[in-house]
Amino acid sequence: MYNYLPIIAPDYTGLILSTKPHNTMEVVGKKSQVAYVLKDGSHKVQEISNQSYFNVSLQWEFLSQIEYDEVSDLWHNPSKANGFERTFKWLNPSDQATYVVRFMSELSIDYNTIGDIQAYGVQLRVEGLYAYSVGFSYKLPLILG
Repeated sequence: MYNYLPIIAPDYTGLILSTKPHNTMEVVGKKSQVAYVLKDGSHKVQEISNQSYFNVSLQWEFLSQIEYDEVSDLWHNPSKANGFERTFKWLNPSDQATYVVRFMSELSIDYNTIGDIQAYGVQLRVEGLYAYSVGFSYKLPLILG
């Protein structure tokens, strides 16, 4: 995923969301394009942007109180992510890269009958690669001047 994203800085830098999902993490790659089917059956694609972006769906079967407080504060706090408004850092557990993301869904929390805290379908939009990721070697092109 990191090969197709720009290197950018997040709006909020105070925290890296690193709570690993417990179920399969769905990653969907997208482009800003509109596909039309014409009357003769042919297709026409209108490109709005050639930049790729990715949507990630996270599911947590069990969140500790500390993890819940961290995710909830990140989503609700106006000086942090503030819902959908601001981007933040997220550590991808599958490639260990740090990405710049924003929430793309409401934060819906479930409490089961024994008091466990669960969150399903938390959607993130991956907008770029964090420029100062620790412990990750980027594969950037060599630019000769």
